[in-house]
Amino acid sequence: MDIAELIETARAEPEAEQYVEQLLDAGPGALEEVLAVAGRSEQYEQALYDVIERSTDAADVPVLLQHTDSESMGVVRSVFRALVSSADGTAPSTVLAVLQDRSAMSTTRAAAAEAFYGTGDATAQAALRDVVGTESVDPSDEWPLLPVTAAMALATTGDHRGVESVAAALWSEHDTARSLALSALRIVTGPLALTWLAAAAEDGSPEVRAAVVEPLFLLGAPASVDILLDLAARDGDSDSRQDGLVRAADIVGLEVSGLDDLPFAQEEWGRRRPDCDPDTCYRFGVPIQLSDLLEEFDEVERAREGIANELRTITGIDVPSVYRRSRSSMDAVHTALGSVDFDAGGLYKWGHRQRMPRLA
Repeated sequence: MDIAELIETARAEPEAEQYVEQLLDAGPGALEEVLAVAGRSEQYEQALYDVIERSTDAADVPVLLQHTDSESMGVVRSVFRALVSSADGTAPSTVLAVLQDRSAMSTTRAAAAEAFYGTGDATAQAALRDVVGTESVDPSDEWPLLPVTAAMALATTGDHRGVESVAAALWSEHDTARSLALSALRIVTGPLALTWLAAAAEDGSPEVRAAVVEPLFLLGAPASVDILLDLAARDGDSDSRQDGLVRAADIVGLEVSGLDDLPFAQEEWGRRRPDCDPDTCYRFGVPIQLSDLLEEFDEVERAREGIANELRTITGIDVPSVYRRSRSSMDAVHTALGSVDFDAGGLYKWGHRQRMPRLA
């Protein structure tokens, strides 16, 4: 196949890794064509973004630099990630300059911040701290993407000082801003995180109430289960009720099939709760362990995508990409996580252990 045919096949195939690899092997010329197609596309182009993000040879840099101002944010995000990971040690400075440029669009600067997830570079960390410290959240802003994304990026390095930016967005007058802030609490945490999540579970917006489920689940605290079961019992939105029940059951280790099982879950939780430690993260009814998550990942195909994302949040290792790029190899995922230090029951965010928040 020629390059154009490879691109179209990669776009069409659910399992596109072999075509992604061929496009990567074809060099900067193929990358230019991939960037052109992805830049024109109006849909999400996972395979093409993979090609761009993995184009980290020094020879790719001149091509990537021509697309840092693409109209497609998917392209911009992938280009920034490639530059930050480039074999050319000078390439990350381009992304850093965008992050620090206060005249640049906030969405572009947010993409630059996101590219530094998990960075060990002291200069990049300082730039993220500067954004967190200077870009305040305006209550009238419907989508405070830059300060919230910078707070998330900084948290992936173990620094959670951006939690105050997230908190400010939680009190926004806009549902979209409050939902964005709650999404950030999947990664960012602080002493009042559970208190904020409990308050958001009472929000007047169904969108906001729905957004509390994943951060509560990832905390895995006994108080999380209390809030999730209360949401399942009282929320006016049936999807939020179902999601709350399912995630509470995942923490406690119960099998539920629908809201008819809520009384059973409530009764069982009432029996188990006195034995639970408020400072422990639970999964499947026991203190969380990576081995249990990996076993579930191996055995339950329908849960695999969710567990891969959970493992990424916990460890900082991009498990969804490892799995996809290894052509669905379980061994590759186990190998990637094999050297991770993890204490059972600990609350981890991006590989850094955190103190479990308490309800105020």
